[in-house]
Amino acid sequence: MKKGFTLLELVIVLAIIAVLSAISYPLYSGYKERVYRAEAEEALISLSAVQEDYFNSYRKYSKNLNNELENFYGVNITGDHFKITVTTKNNNTSYTATAHVCYVGSSGSSCNSTNYDAVCTISNGDDKAECEQKVETN
Repeated sequence: MKKGFTLLELVIVLAIIAVLSAISYPLYSGYKERVYRAEAEEALISLSAVQEDYFNSYRKYSKNLNNELENFYGVNITGDHFKITVTTKNNNTSYTATAHVCYVGSSGSSCNSTNYDAVCTISNGDDKAECEQKVETN
């Protein structure tokens, strides 16, 4: 009796591995995207808490991300896959923070209002950030 594998057995094993890979890669990509959005949401919630603290101290919200919020309070404005911008209104008595999230091929510093895959927002008074996918237009 000969020992070893036949060519047919090897082809069957390779086909099984290919099918499992084809199934698992999209699932893995979806998990990565959810993690990237969750990181941005976490940073927005942190920024919201800092903004409320700043408002309690100065009776206005900060629009100076780099000097006040990031350097002094330690808020993460640019992550590995997101970048946050803040817009204030009504003489700095309200704000909206927006995180642009990039999934593939972009670091957080290159995410912006035209180059992103998802966008998350939070405003004063919100308990959690709201995220939505970018809608591609043809």
